[in-house]
Amino acid sequence: MNISKTTEKFASDRGMELETSEVEVMKGVKAEVIYFYEKESDCEPMLSYLSNEDGSLSYYGNIYLPQEIKEELPAYIENEKDLRQVIDFVSKEYAKVDNDFAAIVEQSKLEATERAKSQRSSKMKM
Repeated sequence: MNISKTTEKFASDRGMELETSEVEVMKGVKAEVIYFYEKESDCEPMLSYLSNEDGSLSYYGNIYLPQEIKEELPAYIENEKDLRQVIDFVSKEYAKVDNDFAAIVEQSKLEATERAKSQRSSKMKM
């Protein structure tokens, strides 16, 4: 699945970053994997999805999300709209259990609001 700039921004505004990487999923078999990270974090990804040939995603693994969040993740993501729903869900649920992440999400929302205000003000000046 090609991740659009819109989806990357959507994730960023919710305190997350997506990274695509080609990995060996089985001996001699490589595939593209999408990793979900906390924004501006140097630690391991939260979870990952495997990119399928048809552009969809299949659940690949949980690194450190709590069990109650992991259980609600879809096994299959058909398109970017569904991917954004997963991003939104993970962001909201993880913020409930991790105060540091909640602060990151709030800061991301403030930055997104400021960007939007700045863009509107730039357009008005034109």
